[in-house]
Amino acid sequence: MIESVNRVKRVIRRDGPRRAMMKLLLYIFYGKRFREEADKRDYYKWIRTNEGRDAGEIKARLDGLKLRPKISLIVPVYNVSPKWLEQCIGSVENQDYAHWELCLYDDASSAKETIECLKQWEGKNDQRIKIQYGKRNLHISGASNEALKMATGEFIALLDHDDELSPDALLENVKVINRRPDVDMIYSDEDKISETGDRFAPFFKPSWSPDLILSHMYSGHLGVYRKSIVDQIGGFRVGYEGSQDYDLVLRLIEKTKEQKIVHIPKILYHWRTLAASTAISPESKNYAYEAGKKAISAYLDRQAERATVEIADIKGNYKIKREIVGHPKVSIVIYSKDQRALANCLKSIYKTTAYEDMEIIIVNTDGINRVDGLEGSERQPLVFLESGDMSHPVPKAYNLGAERSRGEYILFLDEQAEATNAGWLEAMIEQIQRKEIGIVGGEILKKDATIISAGLVLNKENVSINAFENYKDKNVPYFGHHHVIRNCSAVPAVCLMTKKGILSEVAGFNEEKLPTKYYDVDLCLKVTEKGYRILYTPFAKFVIHQEITERRPTAEKRSNRGGQDPEASYMKKRWEKYLGNDPYYNPNLSTDGTFNINTGAVRYKDRQCHVNSAQ
Repeated sequence: MIESVNRVKRVIRRDGPRRAMMKLLLYIFYGKRFREEADKRDYYKWIRTNEGRDAGEIKARLDGLKLRPKISLIVPVYNVSPKWLEQCIGSVENQDYAHWELCLYDDASSAKETIECLKQWEGKNDQRIKIQYGKRNLHISGASNEALKMATGEFIALLDHDDELSPDALLENVKVINRRPDVDMIYSDEDKISETGDRFAPFFKPSWSPDLILSHMYSGHLGVYRKSIVDQIGGFRVGYEGSQDYDLVLRLIEKTKEQKIVHIPKILYHWRTLAASTAISPESKNYAYEAGKKAISAYLDRQAERATVEIADIKGNYKIKREIVGHPKVSIVIYSKDQRALANCLKSIYKTTAYEDMEIIIVNTDGINRVDGLEGSERQPLVFLESGDMSHPVPKAYNLGAERSRGEYILFLDEQAEATNAGWLEAMIEQIQRKEIGIVGGEILKKDATIISAGLVLNKENVSINAFENYKDKNVPYFGHHHVIRNCSAVPAVCLMTKKGILSEVAGFNEEKLPTKYYDVDLCLKVTEKGYRILYTPFAKFVIHQEITERRPTAEKRSNRGGQDPEASYMKKRWEKYLGNDPYYNPNLSTDGTFNINTGAVRYKDRQCHVNSAQ
């Protein structure tokens, strides 16, 4: 209830009381249909605010370019309606940046009108437009390779025969190339466009996210790639039709560095929604998801990772299950003040995991040295530590438990948390065992399956807020990313696993400067600074009681007192560069962690991931 009230407050602050009340009434009467229409209205407002075009500004941008590389657009064509092909080619002709070539390869279309349309474009004698006609059908991978053979540009861009580019698409990419001449891969945000020209469903993406790309081909359109690398890896592979671009990206990233991958947080590509397109109906091309699964499996094989890949319930998403190497010991550290909550927490652990090599360390202040009625405690006996009087207990208790732990991995777990799914501990171990991963967090829910946290989002105002808070777990906001393994900047210490060696490397939790809050965010950022990645997994689920949300400040409480709060002040000074630019949360999204659209003016900045020097 408290969270629902807080959410209403956020809407009132953002939209004003009158508009917020209108939204509430429409939501009550129209439900899902209203939400869809409200999203469209917010997106139209975003377009009006952020996509104004000024001829003088465009000219200044063009004049400021020192590098003017040729970009070759790769377009395989097959039986497309002339209407959509005309609009596709027209969107290239209308580019602000003129140094491009369009490589169209017709894959033996049987539709005469498609051929006639291409012939008409041939007749315009624009030397930048190259067209070839295949004598037999090669399918999408083969046709893309034929178009690739025509390309002479330093970079290539992939364009489907019925989609459109925004007028500034190539210019924005060339601006990146001027700032970063060594860039090997650039990708932008995208939206969908209907047959009537209406734009909707924007996908505002995170910056490069090495684990999300294995869960979802999120980089998608517009993708621009250095041609020499594409040639080096052999172009598009036959046998991956439907996800040939996914396979291309997974092979390309093996030949470059994360620092050479750049995200442009602007809508530069419009994906046409037609009846047979995956843009409108994910089920229309199930073969594409099978090909995506195959591409991920091939990538993991090349990395010598022993893992299996499954297509997730939400089409377009995937689940990787890695094999645990050996039998690493895990120490679970719990700070306890409530005997009943502790008993429930421990019962849930024993009920949901059969993992043998673990120890459970209970840190408490009142000398408790037993918990009665626990089945399974004979398998993993409890270790009790008396912490003495601690005015600010949690980070100090966690550090004490970690010092006494014997495990290679340490899981810090709030006593209010109850594990709900079998295999949750193994799901965390299989991720933390990877050398590049420094911290793993799970999904935190209320008893009614409302999300409390699916990772944390950083911002300057509140330091951190919960991602996907107040959504139902079964819902699918933002492409279902709360259901996939993905990178994030921080996870809450309600459920946080790390390596003991890394914890020592960063001197543990900062109990002196951050005795009551943000100690988890601070730890995650210290670990990130050392070059490790932070990971969220939805396959470790915990239900927690209401009391914990009262003990841990909400976004509202944090923002209302942030200015006078010494812990918030410390965080804002110590981690300024991180709080101002969370790489895993797009600046076009609202600052409340809900992944709704930010309808205000957005200041654009090219984005890279945090460089992983630990690998």
